[in-house]
Amino acid sequence: MRGSCHTDCVERPLSRALRGLGGLVGAHPWPFLLLPIMLSAALGAGFMQLESRQSNDIEAQFTPRAGPAKAERRLVQELFPTRDSERFSAQRLTTEGTFASFVAVASGLSNTLLTREAFAELLKLDAAVRGLRGGGYDYTEVCARRDGSCRSPNPLLSAVGDDPARIEALLPNLTFPFWQAGHVILGFYLGGVTVGPGVADERSRPVQAARALRLFYHLQEDDPVQRAASLSWLKAFLQQMDNWPGALSFTYLRVAYFSSLSRQEELEKNRKEVVPLFIVTYFLTICFSILSCLRLDCVRTKVWVAAFGVLSSGLAVISSFGLLLFCGVPFVITAASGPFLTLGVGVDDMFIMVSCWQRTKVKHRVKDRMASTYADAAVSITITTLTDVLAFYIGIATSFPSIQSFCIYTGTAFIFCYIYNLTFFGAVLALNGRREESNRHWLTFMKVTDEAQHNFLYNLCCVGGFYDTATGTELEHPMSGFFKKHFGPFLMHNGTKVAVVALYFAYVCSSIYGCTQVEEGIDLRNLVQDHSYVVQYYDFEEEYFKEYGPRVMAVVTRSVPYWNSTIRADLEHCMQVLENSTYVDKRLSESWLRMYEEAADTMSLNIGDRNAFIGNLSVVFRGNPQSQWDVNFTDLEITASRFFIQTVNVTTSVDERNLLNQLRTRAADCDLPLIVYHPAFIFYDHLILIAQNTIQNVMIATGAMLLISLLLIPNPLCSLWVTFAIASVIIGVTGFMAYWRVNLDSISMINLIMCIGFSVDCSAHISYAFVSSKKASLNDKAVDALYRLGYPMVQGAVSTIVGVLVLSMTSTYIFRAFFKIIFLVISFGTSHGLFFIPVFLTFFGFCGKLSTTQHQIDCENTDSIEHSITQLPREREDAMGGGSGRCRTDCVERPLSGALRGLGGLVGAHPWPFLLLPLVLSAALGVGFMQLESRQSNDIEEQFTPRGGPAKAERRLVQELFPTHDSERFSAQRLTTEGAFASFVAVAAEPSNTLLTREAFAELLKLDAAVRGLNDSGRTYEQVCARRDGSCSSPNPLLSAVGDDPARIEALLPGLTFPLWQGGRVFLGAVLGGVTVDAGAAEDRSRPVRAAKALRLYYYLQEDDPAQREASLEWLKAFLQRIPDLLAALRLTTVRVAYFTSISRQEEFEKNGKEVIPLFSITYFLTIFFAVISCTRLDCVRTKVWVAAFGVLSSGLAVLSSFGLLLFCGVPFVITAANAPFLILGVGVDDMFIMVSCWQKTKVKDRIKDRMADTYGEAAVSVTITTLTDVLAFYIGIATAFPSIQSFCIYTGTAFIFCYIYNLTFLGAVLALNGRREESNRHWLTFMKVPTETDDSRGPAYNMCCVGGSYDETTGVEFEHPMNEFFRKHFGPFVVHRWTKVFVVALYLVYLGSSIYGCIQVKEGIDLRNLASDHSYIVQYYNWEDEYFKEYGPRVMVIVTKSIPYWNSTVRADLENCMQLIENSTYVDKDLSESWLKLYIMIANRMSLNIDDHRSFIGNLSVLFQVNPESRWDVNVTDQEISASRFFIQTVNVTSPIDERDLLEQLRGLAADCKVPLIVYHPAFIYFDQYLVIAQNTIQNIVIATGAMLLISLLLIPNPLCSLWVTFAIASVIVGVTGFMAFWDVNLDSISMINLVICIGFSVDFSAHISYAFVSSKKPSMNEKGVDALYHLGYPVVQGAVSTIVGVLVLSMAATYIFRTFFKILFLVILFGAAHGLIFIPVFLTFFGFCGRL
Repeated sequence: MRGSCHTDCVERPLSRALRGLGGLVGAHPWPFLLLPIMLSAALGAGFMQLESRQSNDIEAQFTPRAGPAKAERRLVQELFPTRDSERFSAQRLTTEGTFASFVAVASGLSNTLLTREAFAELLKLDAAVRGLRGGGYDYTEVCARRDGSCRSPNPLLSAVGDDPARIEALLPNLTFPFWQAGHVILGFYLGGVTVGPGVADERSRPVQAARALRLFYHLQEDDPVQRAASLSWLKAFLQQMDNWPGALSFTYLRVAYFSSLSRQEELEKNRKEVVPLFIVTYFLTICFSILSCLRLDCVRTKVWVAAFGVLSSGLAVISSFGLLLFCGVPFVITAASGPFLTLGVGVDDMFIMVSCWQRTKVKHRVKDRMASTYADAAVSITITTLTDVLAFYIGIATSFPSIQSFCIYTGTAFIFCYIYNLTFFGAVLALNGRREESNRHWLTFMKVTDEAQHNFLYNLCCVGGFYDTATGTELEHPMSGFFKKHFGPFLMHNGTKVAVVALYFAYVCSSIYGCTQVEEGIDLRNLVQDHSYVVQYYDFEEEYFKEYGPRVMAVVTRSVPYWNSTIRADLEHCMQVLENSTYVDKRLSESWLRMYEEAADTMSLNIGDRNAFIGNLSVVFRGNPQSQWDVNFTDLEITASRFFIQTVNVTTSVDERNLLNQLRTRAADCDLPLIVYHPAFIFYDHLILIAQNTIQNVMIATGAMLLISLLLIPNPLCSLWVTFAIASVIIGVTGFMAYWRVNLDSISMINLIMCIGFSVDCSAHISYAFVSSKKASLNDKAVDALYRLGYPMVQGAVSTIVGVLVLSMTSTYIFRAFFKIIFLVISFGTSHGLFFIPVFLTFFGFCGKLSTTQHQIDCENTDSIEHSITQLPREREDAMGGGSGRCRTDCVERPLSGALRGLGGLVGAHPWPFLLLPLVLSAALGVGFMQLESRQSNDIEEQFTPRGGPAKAERRLVQELFPTHDSERFSAQRLTTEGAFASFVAVAAEPSNTLLTREAFAELLKLDAAVRGLNDSGRTYEQVCARRDGSCSSPNPLLSAVGDDPARIEALLPGLTFPLWQGGRVFLGAVLGGVTVDAGAAEDRSRPVRAAKALRLYYYLQEDDPAQREASLEWLKAFLQRIPDLLAALRLTTVRVAYFTSISRQEEFEKNGKEVIPLFSITYFLTIFFAVISCTRLDCVRTKVWVAAFGVLSSGLAVLSSFGLLLFCGVPFVITAANAPFLILGVGVDDMFIMVSCWQKTKVKDRIKDRMADTYGEAAVSVTITTLTDVLAFYIGIATAFPSIQSFCIYTGTAFIFCYIYNLTFLGAVLALNGRREESNRHWLTFMKVPTETDDSRGPAYNMCCVGGSYDETTGVEFEHPMNEFFRKHFGPFVVHRWTKVFVVALYLVYLGSSIYGCIQVKEGIDLRNLASDHSYIVQYYNWEDEYFKEYGPRVMVIVTKSIPYWNSTVRADLENCMQLIENSTYVDKDLSESWLKLYIMIANRMSLNIDDHRSFIGNLSVLFQVNPESRWDVNVTDQEISASRFFIQTVNVTSPIDERDLLEQLRGLAADCKVPLIVYHPAFIYFDQYLVIAQNTIQNIVIATGAMLLISLLLIPNPLCSLWVTFAIASVIVGVTGFMAFWDVNLDSISMINLVICIGFSVDFSAHISYAFVSSKKPSMNEKGVDALYHLGYPVVQGAVSTIVGVLVLSMAATYIFRTFFKILFLVILFGAAHGLIFIPVFLTFFGFCGRL
């Protein structure tokens, strides 16, 4: 039309062209049938090239082409060529090498392989390998050699020789990871090692046992001849391996084998497995297609069409693959998935064409029917084919050849599939049409009659050709009728639309969360079959050999002047930077240059000029001959050299990516030309590029899809919906990949490329059908589109899944991942096509090719629907000044209200499905609670400290620099964790007494003896205690000094000083408390002790390795079980004792969950009781007892469903989430009261359906606003840094969604059924009919109990509740009275002022005792700690993290200045610091030692270590270099969370400002970190959520200024709650932060209810609007507030701070929220008259 915008400039001529093609095919089918067959036969000859075109080299196909590591490898190979036949070195290989390998693991008979029996079997295995002859070659002919002999497969095997008993002789001197004075690194060859004690910098700790041993038989590959010989031998090796384990009869070993050929050969087996599956798939697809096209009409049935439709896809595969093979395109195993996919998609298009054929006129000529079919179907098919093919061809641009191969093969197959569907299949359809035209039987091709006979069987088999005489088309398929008559109208129902929107919201949230959890990287074992021998090898490697990763080359790629000391310093600095990576063990580096410098220093060689440097290199080569392989000489010039660094703890693909990024970045930042390389980096490269390639392809393809949709769908905005579907499905598939354990790798990337194209298909089909529909209204267009294409889409989806179904049963990850993602793509794509897109399209009237008249029809239709909406009737608009000049702000609220009205009507008409489905769903999802035990994650440090806190990174660094050795050199102040310990605080029994008496120490010695005598299954304290100098660490220095004689304390007392004792060598501040000292100078740190009220004992245990840690943990558990009885048996009278352990907080914390479960049962019945009382009337018919009870049940079902779903999905469950059920119960009941109140205001005589529609129209939008705001607040809270808050937010937010859904379905159904009871005037309990008129003769009891059903006949509604009357006649008028308003404003100012003052006073930080219950034994321990031991805080490490020249006096001065600055902090006592450097300088001055040059400083350190042995634990000396050192400072007066925060900020700030690389660390800083982020996280969440609340209010409350008042209420309530937290002794911590998150959403609820009622009121004046709003919602608001408080009331009686805090803050939120909703907001709204002008 003239007024329309034509956007079909491509679609119309394309449709016309395809119509012409259809007519041509219909007129001349045979050429179009035969030519594709002939072409397929010709192109199929290309399959003869399949064997030669296969390219399954794993490196070539599954790593990025032109990855950086490949260029690095070429350079290293050029600079350092290998010589496998004469100087083999495994660490110097530039490729993976050619090898056979074994991992031997100790069998169940032994825990170690280091026995003569195990080595006897290893020698048998070694002999068998060496004796193998394969391909005409012995092992000795092909083995890699060094010094003239085959390289040993394992250094221990070489050392043992032919005598396995020698291993036992070697064992006492066997060290790990270095052996033989550091010449041999055993980390690669020995796994599962248990070592004995050693010092911090010792790299050679005694080996006690080893579970695994690895053998490498490297072969030669220097030239092609050697490589061919080695490959022949390897193939023979693999053939023999199946027989060897049994033949060798291993008793003490379990052996897994592997070779450099294994992955390749196992990958190639996958193709052979998949070929027979394609045949199965082909017949499955044929069967499904035939069944789908089968009719009970022997003429109209489409059996042959279905069979040839599948054949068409098969011909497309033959033609496309044959053509590409003939053209030489490499065929990779990934392309073997293409035929399965092509089969499904081709059949999908067939179903579309058959569906369109069936809608053509039966009496038309076949030619015309074909033309109409093509015009109707082919454009839609063209869109999907174009998008699919374009997606695949865009995928060719990826860096991964395996993806390129899949994309080019599958994309080309799709092109042929499209061509053959329009030719070959079209010809079959035309020939079938001719058969139908002459009314011939589908099987016999004989003519049959279309008139039914008397014989049923005859009629079924031999009568056909029926059609719909009314329309002239074939009888529609029953499924098409289902979509037209049932599914379409149901979907277009307003209530269903709301459910669809809610479902989509849940889908998007789940998907986005999944996207954050998806993992990257390919596991190489996934390239082989599950039962492959390779898997066992990889499993053993991962279990026993993951500690030591690749040994990486650091290569100087160009000539540099090594003789220049500055260059050497730069190179050393670069090496140190690399070695300081979190994944590198600097102790295991290898540097020819360092060795050269050491030799030069020792031998006084000149290396300061070129000639001398080059000439003297022979010295280092004599000492270490391998070094000459690392220095590339050309014409007396070092053109390149290399060094080696050892990586550690590279255990996951994330670690591999981070390692590669770290090392490359650090190498690039070096001033010298440096690269890092290892053969494994070839595979690591894909971790860096995979996400980048995926995002790039997705973005390009999505843009292309948008362009195609714009060209071919004749409406641009509907094309945007198609593009939206792409993005939506991609997000969904990516997110759900994480739930289905599919990583983002080159295999899943293939499938995501498919996702781009496939996500278009269903939405393109349905969108095109929608915009081309001739129906008038939008709803009718959607129903028509679903009628035309709903069943074909279902057929297509099922056929595609059938096409790949067999892949789910394969034993190969590649094909299973393909099936999983295809299944997700098809499921989500179909959901968008059948549910989401049709619903979303109806929301926008401009989506169709509509004329102006049609648009008016749609608008009028919409207006007629919305005319009856109670909130915004059109009459009210006119009365209040509505008109053309009015600003419409209800564009979201009005259709939502209309949709919910429709849902209410649907629930009212058909309540039973809405009642039963939530019950069934809850039962199904409730199964997830079986996972509760495994999903619990209550580790205190992990959950209540910020993820990624600085102290955690500092701890990792300190642990790397200063590893602890609890078994031989324990030092409490040097612990990098809290440690494993049991502890007592002993306090004098009488407050006036002292513990420094013989009686008190006698009891303390009894206690000490009792602890030392504890025995756990034969494990004594002596076996697990932390040791120092060969004995258990003393629990208290005074106890050690007393020995076995308690009377000695009185002898010690005259010389006892505090806080330093024994000349300052012993610090008593941490172990003696409540001390009274003699008068002395303030700065005197050794003042005589007169009395002490408390003493602390620490029993530290070993935790160096997992075995020690487990033993200590078991002893601690036994300690906690027995200590109460032990203390009772000791009958202590002089002292009182509190105990604690390192596992106490965790165990006590986990008990909280058990405490809260019975409270929920109490809450449930309290809430039911309150709800029943609130809804009870003195009318036996109108009372709502059952509604109240089932309303509470609805909330319970929501908790069951949401928690079950999240537990099933693997979301961690933290104890904080246990608060959620109490909250959900209260909120769900709140919404119930709103709905009951609205029901009571409907007309009693109206139909139940209409009453429910009115109820939903009145209540559901308000409930939707509050639910949206609450859910959004919680989901925003997920972004916090605290995992405990994340868990609470995701569980509670999801529960709110289910609560909302169940209130609109389950509770609505109960309300409708209750309405039916009321409609028939039945008793609420007996369900018997009762009279409506009272009978005075029967007495008042009878009239009260057995007469009911009365209502207000003047208004036609139920008698209003007395409380409603109170709000209308008393409270409302009182509130809007002028002087009351003045008082309310004054009251608000007082509230605001008090709140702001409170905000200033609020404290931050969590007190760890609050994580346990009040009656826990740890509370007393903490209380006494606070009372007696708060003066002295943590003893903090100050760590120099990098190597600095300590011998330089300027550097020492800088370091001393830094220490003084730190010591001058207000929280540090400078007199209690400890510095090895100060002591060293003092010793040097006294002994006249030279410490001003490198050699002297390092050499004289031994003097320091003799004077103070502990100092050696604070100086990390590596290769004559101090790589790190540490000092200690003593903090004081850290008595509150504010002090802890200030201490941390001060110390970190001072350390950061220092010229020397310093950090400060103490294990307590892990918890202190929360103070730095808690306020920031809280404010961030509040600001973001408040903005979101404003947006939602603007969308759903039809007046923007009133929405601002709702936002004001949020801010006001948050300020109030935060301020009054301080008055109620609640700190701002991770627990209260959870509740402030609640505050964000809940503060909206009451104000949103009242504001919405205010602006919806029909009253003319502002005061009357305020009264009317309070009348409608005042009592429900009060009910909701009380019900929420009742829901959490029992938590106030809990013995745990977590739950009491939850109650306190929720009480404040509800109190202040209700005050705003009932008092402040109504008053403030009356001040602004423009709020009601809608």
